[in-house]
Amino acid sequence: MPDTGHPDWDHLLSALESAIAPTTAEGRPDRKAKARDVLPPVVLLLGDGAPQDVYKLDRGLLHPGSGRHAHVETQVPSHRPPGDGVRPLCCDIQPEVLRQGVVPGTGRLKLPNFSLTRRIVDGMRTAAAGGPTGPTALRDYCYEHERGPVRDALWRIAGTNEGGPGGGLTLAGAWNWLAGPLCQTLPRRLWARRWTRRLLRSKRHRWYAEWVNRDRTPLLGAEFFTHAFNRVGGLVASDAPGGLPAAERERRLEQLLLRALLVDLKRWGRAGRWARLSPWRRRRVTRYVLPVHLPGGPDAEARERGVRFLEEYATAAHWVACAPVLLVADCPAPEAVEGPDAPEPVAGGERHTPAEAAGVLRAARGRPAVVRPLLVELDDGLPAGVPASDRAPKRRLVGPGAEAAAWCVVASLVLGGAGRVAWEAGRDPSADCLGAAAGEVSAPTAQDGPPALAAEYGEARAMIAEQNALAEDAAREGDEVRTVAYVGVGMAGSDEEWEARSDGAVPELRGVALAQRELNREADDDKLKVWLRVELYDRAGEKYTDAEAVAEDIVADAEAADPGSPEEIAGVVGFAQSRADTQAAVRILEAARIPVVATTATADAMNSGTYYHQMAPPNSREAQITSQFARQANIVETAPGACVPADTAVVIQDPDDLYSASLGDGFATLFADAGGSWRKLWHSPDAQDAATPPPGDPRVTWEPSIHDVAQAVCDEVRSAAGGDTMVYWTARSREFQAFLTDYKDSTPCGGDRLTVVGGNELTNAALSGLYETPVWPDWLRLYHTAHVLPVGASPSHIAREFNDHYAAHFGPDDLWRNDGHAALAHDAMQVLAEAADGALAATGGQELSRSNVHNELHAGIEKEGASGHIDFAEGEAVSRNKPVVILHHTEAGSTPVLSCGWFSQTEDPAESWGPGDGFDCPR
Repeated sequence: MPDTGHPDWDHLLSALESAIAPTTAEGRPDRKAKARDVLPPVVLLLGDGAPQDVYKLDRGLLHPGSGRHAHVETQVPSHRPPGDGVRPLCCDIQPEVLRQGVVPGTGRLKLPNFSLTRRIVDGMRTAAAGGPTGPTALRDYCYEHERGPVRDALWRIAGTNEGGPGGGLTLAGAWNWLAGPLCQTLPRRLWARRWTRRLLRSKRHRWYAEWVNRDRTPLLGAEFFTHAFNRVGGLVASDAPGGLPAAERERRLEQLLLRALLVDLKRWGRAGRWARLSPWRRRRVTRYVLPVHLPGGPDAEARERGVRFLEEYATAAHWVACAPVLLVADCPAPEAVEGPDAPEPVAGGERHTPAEAAGVLRAARGRPAVVRPLLVELDDGLPAGVPASDRAPKRRLVGPGAEAAAWCVVASLVLGGAGRVAWEAGRDPSADCLGAAAGEVSAPTAQDGPPALAAEYGEARAMIAEQNALAEDAAREGDEVRTVAYVGVGMAGSDEEWEARSDGAVPELRGVALAQRELNREADDDKLKVWLRVELYDRAGEKYTDAEAVAEDIVADAEAADPGSPEEIAGVVGFAQSRADTQAAVRILEAARIPVVATTATADAMNSGTYYHQMAPPNSREAQITSQFARQANIVETAPGACVPADTAVVIQDPDDLYSASLGDGFATLFADAGGSWRKLWHSPDAQDAATPPPGDPRVTWEPSIHDVAQAVCDEVRSAAGGDTMVYWTARSREFQAFLTDYKDSTPCGGDRLTVVGGNELTNAALSGLYETPVWPDWLRLYHTAHVLPVGASPSHIAREFNDHYAAHFGPDDLWRNDGHAALAHDAMQVLAEAADGALAATGGQELSRSNVHNELHAGIEKEGASGHIDFAEGEAVSRNKPVVILHHTEAGSTPVLSCGWFSQTEDPAESWGPGDGFDCPR
């Protein structure tokens, strides 16, 4: 605290010091308080004979360490010279003097609003002596003085021509013709239009419009200089009959100028979200101090104008909410001039001792409803020695300019380094193609040939038999036990083992076994949950040719079982393929009102009624995502390392296969909707006669053999428009290997680049090692869809636990560990068990039947699954936003390049994909 020897003065000086440079409780500059708390103007009332010496404060306290003094002198003559008209005290405030009051190192004080407004008032006051006489003249007058350097530079470029012709038909003459409008007329009009937009229409800067209209509405139909000429001209004009008196007109001009000034000072001292990024603005930790010497003496008119200035300042400070400014004024006390009965100098002002005034300053918070001038009585004048403030500005080792230059250098180095890294990355030719390099997660590879399928499948059957025995023991002890029927293809002959590896029979039965084991453990711990037996109806045969007979057996066994017995069938899981025979089998179960939860069947036509549900996303969703992927991703290689999206798709389709037909038709339609073109090649390995293509559509042709398919693809790729052609494979995987062999060896395209995108059938084959070769063909880019993320990539804790359990039972290098069959079969069992548990709980443990299980399924099931979040809405057959993944297959394995859907309840659904997540996922 300063020590002057006068305690009251010490309190006032300390309060002024805190007001000028507010600090937090920790002693750091409080920028928020500086921009928030509106302070009243401090008026020092000097007693009779007291020296008018507010500069003592300015020297030591108001501008600590600045070495500058921004005194505002308002010497007002005792009478107005003829023709002088009204003269607000703000006309005596020079912008150049205000800029001198800025603490060094905080930047230049810009006063665009005040400078322009003061120029307008001065111009209108001098109109009678040769000043502007109209709106255009006022605009030109202000432009000339406010934009002097720019105007002079443009004038030198254009010469003295204002746009008239001259110089003849020469280059100089053409320039003489264009220079005036281009360099003189146009800049003036743009400058005037900018001020019109800011002051009359802008929401942030229209203080002038809000001064004119008290309701703060914009002036939409006006032009600023026209309005200012009329408005200010009416206030500057001499007294006229019925007009406003000079004092009132002078008050309104004072109001206009003060608002313009405080708007500029508030903008200069604002805190701002990005203020700390600027080396200059970050140093603005003190308020701007405006020391004013108001007129006094025996001239009553001059004193009245000084009082009016204070009152209008208080009003403007409240209206603008200008917190970064502190006005300190000194003037003689009224009793020192007019005697002891003189009235208070300012309306609404209250006198205070220095100590009381210090308390008012310290208590100022926020924006008060009314800003009242703070009158401080100084009967004995200022102390003889006001010490300099000990709160000198913090001296930094480097100035703001040097700091800004250093940051520019650092930013240049960072951006240059980032650009260098990006450039180096761009040099990799494979970076242009999506998923060109081997990924982070790949499928395990076989070490000693294919596994013994019979042994692997038998192990899963043994696990189920063990759990069935435990469930039957639980039934004898009185626990609720029900049977789940599993429908599968079983095992093919030994000569079909390589193909059977991609059918998914082994991983699907493993998923059922793991789920049964987990669910029975839960039922053992919780008597309100149901034990499950699994009855294996795995005799549907290759391609599910015997599925209808199996469905009839299930219906017969369901009707023969006693209600409430362990043999009572609660529902069916399975149906891994979408074929006509599986569709017919599902319809048989639907007619018998037996709930079905399919595992990996995906055709939309499989949905035969309210008793059907499926875990895999339908073909319609897969086609939507795959068509968008093909049209947006860089997948078709046109040159080594250079890829583009596909414009043409050759769809390989089996019209007799429910899965292939629905997926191919959906993809072709959506691909065309996205701007692509397509051609379909029909091929059915089991058809006795050629299918008949749709009449009148030359885009669909029948190919009798795989060789014909390969040749047709070669012709399309080598056509004039084949540079961005891809193959969309919806046929089964067994024909795909034959197609690759024929394409390479038996067509002219052997070795030509080819991009193939396939459905889940190719995923089954790829992830089970069917495409393992000593050398992966470098001419083939293969993408295929999957229903789960590879091991280690899923955000779901349930998926991680399932993968850990699978690895513990079947080994971490098992070929099917990344295959979706196991996870989808596990989730199918979980959904059916959830419905059975809900049915048991809904009846209070009294009744558990297929109809109750169906009711629970129909009402909706939501839970976390190994294949992603499961969310069956009421009455829906498919879980909403089910995950779809697209993998890029290389010799190192399969890597995800697209993943869309809801993978985990604890994470938001994946809604974008591609480099930088630049593409949206369809919903």
